[in-house]
Amino acid sequence: MYAGTHDDIPLVINVAGRFHMREGLKQRFGDDIFERVEQGPVEQKTMTEKGDTIEWHLIKEDLEERATLDMAPYCAAIKRSKVLTIHGTADSVISVQDGQQIAEKIAGSKIVVVQDADHNFRTNGTAQQMIDAAVQFIKDNS
Repeated sequence: MYAGTHDDIPLVINVAGRFHMREGLKQRFGDDIFERVEQGPVEQKTMTEKGDTIEWHLIKEDLEERATLDMAPYCAAIKRSKVLTIHGTADSVISVQDGQQIAEKIAGSKIVVVQDADHNFRTNGTAQQMIDAAVQFIKDNS
């Protein structure tokens, strides 16, 4: 979103980025999240990598703000920044189609699709493939 607002940075690397916000919210919080939040704040618990639990509340205003965020204008506004999108085919958090749509909406951008990569690029050398693609993009555009 920063590049779509300011377009003042030379290179952007988008890793496993989301294009369709509403679908992502349903996927993350459940298909019924919009109905549940109508009843009041929805308690959430998130576990950190250290195993600590963070408790927070999802409220209707925040949910609606995120759900109505249209990424297409942000993508279309990027004119000067060179953008690489990297996405995995096994990403169960954000569909690879989201990454493809981001790349399609940004003129001149590139996409690297990493076979069998999950959302965090933890499977069988996929992290190295992601890193290699990012490093090569930086080298090619520096």
